Amino acid sequence: MTYTEVTRFAVITELGIMYQAAYYSCPQAIQEQWFSKAIHNGGWAFQVCFRTKDKSRIYIFHKNELIVCYKVKHQTIPDEIKSLYFVELERLKRLKRSQRKYRGAGRRRLKKLKDHQFL
Repeated sequence: MTYTEVTRFAVITELGIMYQAAYYSCPQAIQEQWFSKAIHNGGWAFQVCFRTKDKSRIYIFHKNELIVCYKVKHQTIPDEIKSLYFVELERLKRLKRSQRKYRGAGRRRLKKLKDHQFL
């Protein structure tokens, strides 16, 4: 494998690991919530190396390890799809609230019946 010099840097952003106008990701970044942290705390940089002919993945140095990061393609979701998603999400929330309310009422009725039993 041929790598370039390790003097280049990738930046962690809310969209992924940005290197040369492309975005990358890895399981460790997702597991440790790097992208969420970048939203709240700002981005930070890692040293990076890569195969000179293959830009589909890069390697970053983290905690004395070389981690493989794969190129990701960002897609934009049309507004009408987002709208449908949020409408459905609200419907599911209402359904869950009504189920909780129904279960709670059932438990209260059952408790009243137990309290009024004559043995």
